[in-house]
Amino acid sequence: LEFASFEESIGDFKRAREIYEYVNNTLAPGLLECIVNFANFERRQGNLEGAHQIYTKSIEKAAAAVDSDQNSDSDELLPLLAIQAAQFFSRVLSNEKEAKKTFETVLDKRNGNADLAFWLAYATTMSSTNNSGSNFEEVHMVYERALGDKSGLSSEDRMVVAAHYLEYAANNASSIHVVRDIQARYPHVSGLLLFREKRREPKASSEPAQAPQATQQQYSQVKNAMTSDQHHQHNSVGYSDQVAAEYYQQYAYPYQGYPAASYDYSQQTAAWQQTQYPVAQQTQ
Repeated sequence: LEFASFEESIGDFKRAREIYEYVNNTLAPGLLECIVNFANFERRQGNLEGAHQIYTKSIEKAAAAVDSDQNSDSDELLPLLAIQAAQFFSRVLSNEKEAKKTFETVLDKRNGNADLAFWLAYATTMSSTNNSGSNFEEVHMVYERALGDKSGLSSEDRMVVAAHYLEYAANNASSIHVVRDIQARYPHVSGLLLFREKRREPKASSEPAQAPQATQQQYSQVKNAMTSDQHHQHNSVGYSDQVAAEYYQQYAYPYQGYPAASYDYSQQTAAWQQTQYPVAQQTQ
């Protein structure tokens, strides 16, 4: 695939197509990465019909394999491939009917069961069409099916779906009764939406983002945890690696796993501590 990408980059489109065809048909049939890359290659060449054929034929093969049980991997490939194909049909070809048909093919083969990513992709793809306001009932039914007992989702996943459903209904429903019905069925959903808003990335600004300031107590506790010889287990202040990692994530420390116990932190963190922990510096 890297070879095909290189050939495309130097303008040898014929050779790039030959490589994609070889990988897709002979070397690794059913490889999702190849299918998507091949379709995107044809899209970049302006060959939308060719990209369409790549997706439709791949879905037909994966669905046939699921029916014949020839390849257990096809049961995992089909929903992932359907998401990519349906998004292409909807966003590039503006063919919402085929996008819906693609999603329904998966649900038909899997007896209405799918994972969270699939259900959210189905709902968001259908709701992002140009006539999203007029097809509210159709999107509404996708969410309702995802929240049903036969969807294959856990109770936790249904809460996530309900949060998306509530947001969609609040922005698109013509009646407040729809919104209130969702709130009544899932009273804790508003908290999920609020949590997501709090965790949302800040808007771009000309000023650099400032990390939250740690207190002296927090700084001392984590500093002790970092320098403890036993930091791979619970240390003297009761902090585990996981807790420390969450702390660093919250206070903008670039945590990527602990180095060896003998690692010298003093030189690597001195400058960072001066900028990130003014409270600690003032009290030292």
